[in-house]
Amino acid sequence: MTKQRILNDGKDSDFSSWLRMQDEISSEKGFISTDIDFLWRNYKTGEWMILEEKTHGAIVPRWQGQFLMLIDSLGEKDKLYKGTYLVRFENTDPDNGRIMVNKRLLSRNDFISFLRFELKIDPVPLHDVKKK
Repeated sequence: MTKQRILNDGKDSDFSSWLRMQDEISSEKGFISTDIDFLWRNYKTGEWMILEEKTHGAIVPRWQGQFLMLIDSLGEKDKLYKGTYLVRFENTDPDNGRIMVNKRLLSRNDFISFLRFELKIDPVPLHDVKKK
């Protein structure tokens, strides 16, 4: 059976909860899912990227990182695609703690530059980013 959440932390939609209850499509049978936190785009330039957000310094589990890298490989066919990135907040947002993108610590101004597609950050397999 698909792993059940121990606490109802408000992160599941009704559909997500329903999916987790269906034995016919359980993870034991190979079915998994993940959400995409942000598809970030400048509609004027066409540039876009995928952002996976983690708060409180959390990391991407291996299975989720592999899934996101699969999606990343599909985006690489588009010259305006800029990559998939792990955005980690020490607490919950850029204004209440440190900001890391992939393995790079950023200031708030650097983070804004990154979101404006002005600051390049080296890609890494997202599941290789470890807690420090």
